[in-house]
Amino acid sequence: MKFSEEGDLIPLSSDFFYILYIMINKNFLLLPVLMAESNRPDPMGGQALIEGVLMRSKTKLGASVRRKDGSIDSKVEDYVPWRNKYPVLKLFVVRGAVSLFESLSVGMRYLSWSGELAEADSNKEPGKEVKEKGKMEKAANGLVLTLSLLAGVLLFMYVPILSAGALGLKENPFYFNLTAGAIRIAIFVGYIAAISLMKDVRRVFEYHGAEHKSILAYEAGEGADAAAARKYPTLHPRCGTSFMFIAGMACVVVFAFIDTAIANYFGNYASGLHRLVVHLALVPLVSGISFEILRLSDRFRTVPGVRLLILPGLLLQRITTREPDDSELEIAVQSLKNVL
Repeated sequence: MKFSEEGDLIPLSSDFFYILYIMINKNFLLLPVLMAESNRPDPMGGQALIEGVLMRSKTKLGASVRRKDGSIDSKVEDYVPWRNKYPVLKLFVVRGAVSLFESLSVGMRYLSWSGELAEADSNKEPGKEVKEKGKMEKAANGLVLTLSLLAGVLLFMYVPILSAGALGLKENPFYFNLTAGAIRIAIFVGYIAAISLMKDVRRVFEYHGAEHKSILAYEAGEGADAAAARKYPTLHPRCGTSFMFIAGMACVVVFAFIDTAIANYFGNYASGLHRLVVHLALVPLVSGISFEILRLSDRFRTVPGVRLLILPGLLLQRITTREPDDSELEIAVQSLKNVL
């Protein structure tokens, strides 16, 4: 999953960030990069689905899914991002947190749609229409989603906190969060490596690779064309996998800073659960900061120093993406055409 971008690098509603934006543009070392970036088409967001791909432009959402009989089902709708409805959501960092939750909301809705089609193909004759889910089934899906989120919080947030605490690092916020961050990233890498062994997940990762290839070709000015997309890699700097790695690093800095401030003014946390509650409250801030870093790293991806910074995220994408076949690439390109 990638975040689509709108407008300029920095919202012009904020004088401070506008001045910063002008300062960056006046830096002669970055001007050639900015000029090259200005020629790129509007960035596209995307996500792999079950036997399909979702694409997101500035004004549309569109997805295409391969049915069991080989046909393609597509779904297209006009789309107005939340921050266009409410200008306050365009503020620096705020827009990142909003974009994350918005992308999750849209992604889950389309993932559910692709799952319904896959279920229809498994239980009924191919090509049959999918019926609207009943209230009980929707409630059951909501319960599953809630339990999944709780399991994610336990695995990726609470376990690292308990582990760092067991190592006796509670008195040093920086080393505590550095250790917890390392454990968190290790769990994340181990998790995606483990699920990549599953056949169904590997297929989703192939569609993920197809999504990246088609977007890279489009952003290079080659349009929505499968032959053009084939030659591009499956790795994209603006991928959600890279975002997760950046967020893991941002957690170390933000959590250490806040934990130090709390320790200085109120004393150390009474328990790991108290620390977890504070860290969960900071997730929107971490998400917003990570979003801004991801956007900047993508915009300046050709700068040597920046290329080193995005390398870990790209290496992780070697797990979450696979080389697609022609039929999967066709789906990604069709999905891209839906929103152009």
